[in-house]
Amino acid sequence: MHVDMRRLHETRTPVPEDVDLAGINLNLLVALDALLQESHVTRAAARVGLTQSAMSHALAQLRELLGDALLIRGRGGMVLTPRAEQLTAPLRRGLAELQRALRSEPAFEPATATRRFTVATRDYFGSVLLPSALELLGREAPGVDLSVRHVESNTYPALMESGEVDLTVVTPPVESGPGLRQQKLFTEDFVCVVRKGHPKVRRGLDLDTYLHLSHVLISPRGD
Repeated sequence: MHVDMRRLHETRTPVPEDVDLAGINLNLLVALDALLQESHVTRAAARVGLTQSAMSHALAQLRELLGDALLIRGRGGMVLTPRAEQLTAPLRRGLAELQRALRSEPAFEPATATRRFTVATRDYFGSVLLPSALELLGREAPGVDLSVRHVESNTYPALMESGEVDLTVVTPPVESGPGLRQQKLFTEDFVCVVRKGHPKVRRGLDLDTYLHLSHVLISPRGD
């Protein structure tokens, strides 16, 4: 993607040595998060329920506050500056942590809880664990609902950090940030399945026989 570097340098102002948090309106941080996610003023405004003019005003304030253009015009539209790219992930994590802190929810009581948990996983959870999970919830937490999202494993940490999902079930384990916790559920072994009476495995299945047989591949993505 082409970026007008001359415009980037022209719109950059000196970076403040220190930002006084006491003087920052929290709504500006919410607006900044939307701008960083959308890279578009109109879409960012719609994301947080502001008018386009209000979001443009917020962007102007943020530029002055942070000493950076944040969004500049590229060949295909507006793009993030390096400083904006640097802010994206920490800001998402910070807002998600603040949201969790402000919820002030009482201690979780499964028997009386009435809420929905969003679980991110692959097809494995639905076929192997979901029936048992639903049975357990029906018995121990009848007011709790599960919403299952099938997503790619490399997106799990970001979804957790943003608060979009409450739990992920994944194999193999993925790298997680300091604000996330992991727990091993169980270990499984691979097994080979062949049709009954297969002439090649009557005396057992060793590695050499396995390698020379044809195989069936089951893949959610078809690769």
